[in-house]
Amino acid sequence: MDINESTGLDLNVDQDSDEIVKVGLLHSLSGTMAVSEAALVDAALMAIAEINEAGGILGKQIVAIVENTDSEPEQFAIKAQKLIEQDQVVTVFGCWTSASRKAALPIFEKFNAQLWYPVQYEGLETSKNIFYTGSCPNQQVKPAVNWLLEHVGNRFYLVGSDYVFPRVAHKIIMAQLQQSGGKTVCEEYKPLGNIDFSDTIANIKALQPDVVFNTLNGSSNAAFYQQYAAAGITAAEIPIMAVSVAEGELREIDPGYTAGHYASWSYFQSLNTPANQLFVQNFQARYGADRVTSDPIEAAYTQVYLWKQSVEKAGSFDCDLVRIAAIGQSFTSPSALVHLEANHHLWKRGCIGKALKNGQFEVIYATEGTIKPLPWLGVEDWQMQEVPIVIDLLREVPKSIQYGWEVTRKSQQLNIAIDELVRSNRHLSETQVQLIEAEDALRKVNEDLEARVEQRTKELLQEIKEREQVEVELRRLEEQSRLKAEQLTQTLSELKQTQTQLVQTEKMSSLGQLVAGIAHEINNPVNFIYGNLDHANQYAEDLMHLLLLYQRDFPNPTDEILEEIEAIDLEFLLTDFPKTFDSMKIGAARIREIVLSLRNFSRLDEAVMKQVDVHEGLNSTLMLLANRLKARPSYAAIEVVKNYGDLPPIDCYPGQLNQVFMNLLSNAIDAIEAQADSRQGEHAQCVITIETQFQPQDNTVMIVIGDNGPGIPPVVRDRMFDPFYTTKPLGQGTGLGLSISYQIIVEKHQGTIQYDSSEGQGTKFTIVIPSQPPETTD
Repeated sequence: MDINESTGLDLNVDQDSDEIVKVGLLHSLSGTMAVSEAALVDAALMAIAEINEAGGILGKQIVAIVENTDSEPEQFAIKAQKLIEQDQVVTVFGCWTSASRKAALPIFEKFNAQLWYPVQYEGLETSKNIFYTGSCPNQQVKPAVNWLLEHVGNRFYLVGSDYVFPRVAHKIIMAQLQQSGGKTVCEEYKPLGNIDFSDTIANIKALQPDVVFNTLNGSSNAAFYQQYAAAGITAAEIPIMAVSVAEGELREIDPGYTAGHYASWSYFQSLNTPANQLFVQNFQARYGADRVTSDPIEAAYTQVYLWKQSVEKAGSFDCDLVRIAAIGQSFTSPSALVHLEANHHLWKRGCIGKALKNGQFEVIYATEGTIKPLPWLGVEDWQMQEVPIVIDLLREVPKSIQYGWEVTRKSQQLNIAIDELVRSNRHLSETQVQLIEAEDALRKVNEDLEARVEQRTKELLQEIKEREQVEVELRRLEEQSRLKAEQLTQTLSELKQTQTQLVQTEKMSSLGQLVAGIAHEINNPVNFIYGNLDHANQYAEDLMHLLLLYQRDFPNPTDEILEEIEAIDLEFLLTDFPKTFDSMKIGAARIREIVLSLRNFSRLDEAVMKQVDVHEGLNSTLMLLANRLKARPSYAAIEVVKNYGDLPPIDCYPGQLNQVFMNLLSNAIDAIEAQADSRQGEHAQCVITIETQFQPQDNTVMIVIGDNGPGIPPVVRDRMFDPFYTTKPLGQGTGLGLSISYQIIVEKHQGTIQYDSSEGQGTKFTIVIPSQPPETTD
């Protein structure tokens, strides 16, 4: 029997037979991306051959139809439609760059077909027509940045190919660096296939970053690493971290250029697991001992088996049934046990490899387990109803970048056409000179040629006019794209502010519900106890009176009664018993006061504006903070000085206003505690002042809360009300308190909040709010 060595398929089987099922392999076997993509075809064919040798799927043998896309994104769409319409494949495995995937996606959506995509990508995308078996940014880019910040440095130079994945990845990296205190010293892009990096390397030498983060793709990497080493920059001096350079790319580069540099993937050939050792052994046995495996190769192999398991679970090759059956599938891949999430992405490991001179990577870091895929940067896990809106906005980011990239490509093509037109005109002028010199001998021919030239000139002028119109349209589209990007930036900023408000509002709502619930639950038994204490006291007095009557009318008790009277110290008991009831009554009354303060502070039933006594809210807040006002080993008790004015009831949101009081008073106590800790045992007077005043001239109420703490350093005063900004140690503050307080006073109550602070003397916050809503004020 004649067997195809690539697929393990009997070559005598009729490809139109019911005994076979056809799948498509969509990759670049030529062009700049062939160095990366060609090996993925081999990996898929090996998996198909193994499945055929084991009996196929549902009694059918698999036939792979390979299409070469020449590293051109447009070809991926054309060849995908051919595979689906003409070849009638049941599924497709392929694509590498995000540009190629995005070009093909409309075809798969149009025909409701399925693509299995094996390469790491920028995220911000989900489609029911794609299973993403490569890594998301949170599984590859984020672990790489975290590891570099911990082990290398925080000044990053970003260089990548000019298309979607590098541009989105760089935005994620810069956001992560900004959040972690890192810095982007430069961001640079090169066309796919670019081989001249002299200006890039000169810039790196001038800026001296701690690390170069490389998102170059395809054949550009060989030129970059070679020129990097030739410039005398060593891995020990400025290492390179790559997310698109795997073992296959290392084969195309001299090991002397790459040794010591890093890469971030979910898989490396050097992983020491039984499943990986068998995978590498089989791959080299099939394709040659000098062949290497890589993360995309491993994913291209694994996804064929995930498809097989899904087909067998569905009992059908129907795309819709297989899509449903695929969710939750697990497979022991060469890297780890992977699991297919409902968002069509895999749980994967995160690993850092260091390139060696033998063309392999040494694994120097790996996550303890697999990482949940978060293609939407974790937004999908937020517990808020605006999540679909945020995802839709994030979905526009790669679309905008893709659109800008396509505009740039078309602009470059237009420039090339214009250059050709200029050369054509120059050639035409030379021809006219020659015709003038031969005018006497070739007058008749000259007249004919002049007519042709005139016609051609008209045509050229028309073409120039059309190209000018195209340029105008391109400029209009570029301006439209820029405006859309600005709108998106503004929207994201507003969403961030909204998120801040929602987070704090939800937190305070939950706290209010908890406090109100506790107060309610405590109030019932306390009322029961408090209400029965008078009865119990009366009963006790009646029993003691009865006992005294017995002592008077029966003055000669038995010996046993006398012994019991002595044992219980009856005289003391009769004296102390009423005092016990008095103490219990005082304690119960104290509990009722605390419960009332809890209920007043939470104000769960007061989510709308209503008239309240501001002093009641201040006193309730102080009651809740009473424990923090007590003396500590490092400082005396904090004295609260109240200068309450005569205030009318004011219209406000009581629960939110109490939240502001709690934030300001808590910050004042924190400041006093911090100052006391720094004095190392010196007991100084600790004072918090609260002053209220009604201002009839503008019908407003002023509340002033001050402390005699250390004051606010000048360097942080301009950012006091910024969300998420805090000077407190990690874990002791969110940076939301003053920001939310500012929004409550300024936006919710149309008031003002200002502060006055002097170092060493303390801080004073002044709140001014209308006593009535502006629309009802006379």
